[in-house]
Amino acid sequence: MSDSVWIKFYCDGELLETVTFGEVEKRADECAEEFCRAGVKSRDRVIVQMLNSVEAVVNYFALRKLKAIAVPVNPADSEIRARHILSDCKPKIIVSPSGEISPI
Repeated sequence: MSDSVWIKFYCDGELLETVTFGEVEKRADECAEEFCRAGVKSRDRVIVQMLNSVEAVVNYFALRKLKAIAVPVNPADSEIRARHILSDCKPKIIVSPSGEISPI
């Protein structure tokens, strides 16, 4: 099963990436380790400010492994909305659209 295709990611009709179950599991484990090094623990909130992508899904799976809470924020949202979400959820870290992890 680990070699079975988990997802094919397309953009404008062009295949950008094919990921197997095994690959997504490995990437989620690596991402979870990065979150741990950043101090994320169970029940912490993490803003995931990414567009639809395989990496966005990997981040969600990684956070689930840690029992942390992913708070999705559209990078195209207004600054006012983003500030409201930030003050409302009090996240531990923010994952930027480029995948960079930043502490609050």
